[in-house]
Amino acid sequence: TFGDFAIDETKSAHGDVLLDRITIRNMSNQTQTIRLIFRSEFESRKASARYISEKHTALVDLSLAQRVHLAISASEAPTRFVFRPYPERVDPELLALGNATIPPPQRVFCHDQIVPGWRFDFELAPGATRELTLALACDAVAEVAGAKAQAACADPKVCFEIETTAWEQFFREEIPTFCCSDPKLEQLWLYNWFVQRSNIVQHNNPRFPFPFQI
Repeated sequence: TFGDFAIDETKSAHGDVLLDRITIRNMSNQTQTIRLIFRSEFESRKASARYISEKHTALVDLSLAQRVHLAISASEAPTRFVFRPYPERVDPELLALGNATIPPPQRVFCHDQIVPGWRFDFELAPGATRELTLALACDAVAEVAGAKAQAACADPKVCFEIETTAWEQFFREEIPTFCCSDPKLEQLWLYNWFVQRSNIVQHNNPRFPFPFQI
């Protein structure tokens, strides 16, 4: 709980898509305004980026140096969105009053360092709840990365349910049972397996047909 707000954040990886869901509830007896700011940083030689406003999606092209495209999608349109080369230039613009003009889809932002920034302003009535989801996906093809991120934002509940079921099955069926009089050692045992499964990578690339750990 932060002041008059109850904020719950859930993060998950669904396939090769990272999901971040934030739920905010106004606990006061007055209408309140809350501002959420998100910022990402990408660095690659001759990187470029563009924003697709109707899909609330930023596409970052790192293909020249790293052979990958990234897509970040939001479940709703931001109040303000900017592309800048340095973090110290993003924060003042995001915190400025008013709504920024969203860059048109045909505009391409080019720089070796790209920092997309999002700002969401919510007005919540007493007891009201608001949910926001952001998704990041990567692929060798920009359109495929964008479609993955947008699909995850469109129905995040299904993605979280699938991952929760998979984790429960993993702990129930795929690891040895360990019982101890010290609950901290039992927790450490489960945490060890959690880290191992979290570090498994499955690339959608014929050069890497099998999952591996990092």
